Amino acid sequence: KVINPGEIQADRHIDYAWAVTGYGAQAASSRFVIALESALGRRGVMSGMRAFYISLSRAKEHVQVYTDSLQKWVEALTREDKGIKTAHDALSPETERKQARSIWAMGKTVSKTAIGRAFLKGQGLADASVTARIIPPTRKYPQPHLALPAFDGNGKAAGLTLVPLLHEKGVISPGKTRQLATESAQAAILQKSRSGETLIVSDLAQGLAAARDKPDVGVLLLTGRQSPSAQLLRVAGGQHEQAKRPDATLLSLVRAELQDFLSRLPSDVPVPDDRAALRHALDALNKATALPEIRTGEITQQRADGLEKAALTAELAARLAETIQAKLPALPGETSPDYSALVRQASEVLARDDRAAPDAAISAVLNALSGSGLPRGISLPADTPDGVIIPASVVRQVQDELGRTRAADNEISVTVSSKAVESAARELAREAQPQMPAETRGREPERELPTPEITRHIQKER
Repeated sequence: KVINPGEIQADRHIDYAWAVTGYGAQAASSRFVIALESALGRRGVMSGMRAFYISLSRAKEHVQVYTDSLQKWVEALTREDKGIKTAHDALSPETERKQARSIWAMGKTVSKTAIGRAFLKGQGLADASVTARIIPPTRKYPQPHLALPAFDGNGKAAGLTLVPLLHEKGVISPGKTRQLATESAQAAILQKSRSGETLIVSDLAQGLAAARDKPDVGVLLLTGRQSPSAQLLRVAGGQHEQAKRPDATLLSLVRAELQDFLSRLPSDVPVPDDRAALRHALDALNKATALPEIRTGEITQQRADGLEKAALTAELAARLAETIQAKLPALPGETSPDYSALVRQASEVLARDDRAAPDAAISAVLNALSGSGLPRGISLPADTPDGVIIPASVVRQVQDELGRTRAADNEISVTVSSKAVESAARELAREAQPQMPAETRGREPERELPTPEITRHIQKER
């Protein structure tokens, strides 16, 4: 209702009330409220959605709003509030939330766009209800993107996980994932759970496969290495007791932890042999982590100088498994993973990657943890130019391996006697000669030959 006292007689009345400011009216309430929302002059600076909310929320039954310029007051209500809202915003401004909200508002549901339906059909998810939107192309990003909402440990929206959709030869495939989220973001929701079970994956390919195989299970895509909290699992419709991680996700997380550990190793320190590299790695791990107490019978660092390569490798693998287990504990819905096997598998994957082992020391550590005999650096590419020098540690390790192999061959040849060799040769020669089957003894049984049928021709008498 619009009140016009200048023209309507019924609106000409007087109300007696206390005049207070907007700040003084906070936490108060009244049956009737008359609010003055000026939009001109100095009062126009104070007009906005916050002052309007305070005025309207004080009334219990009726509220009247007076303004001197309706158009400017409406513009003030829609004006963006650029001020700092809380102390947390002042100390750690998170602009990603604001950008993510504006980008999310641009998108449409996957099933309502042609490219979204084609993408879901190509992934075998035509009837799936994924919580994603298709973001249209922009000048900076010419490809359409698949946007997944990301949340933090408190279950609050923390940004977006954006995946470009590439169209090649009639097939729509996902590109490289990028994050537009705050540092507190834990995971993005790909599919909400309808059964209470939730699968936590580390990349989009695993998430799409999980959503395709189990349409009633929730799927969370990790944005980092931290496990989702119970609040985030409830936002996804799952229960904390039924949260699981596939083996591929665990291996990816362990590989990331192992890469983080290797990045802290000194790369410019020369090492004389593999044992020195393992001792450096073990020393760095002991300084970086503080485990509660040393187990009974555990090899202490004081004895590490006199250990052999196998003992150093076993000690380093055990300490790495304990450290990674403390950082990536088992979830309530999954059995206790074999962290030692995961460390070995992750080391094998990193040992085959040239970028993961930039020098001989890190390569020696990876080869020792993976259990391989020869170092990765023994093989050179075919296009390697002449004059390339192989590291001395690699050459020394190859010589040690060859020396142990030759020693083992010599020991085997010494234990075999000449008589045994001659006996084996005679046996092989006898087996090589062709042999006829043995003759049968006694009289062979007589075979009954079939008798021809006798045909009688009877001549008819005349």
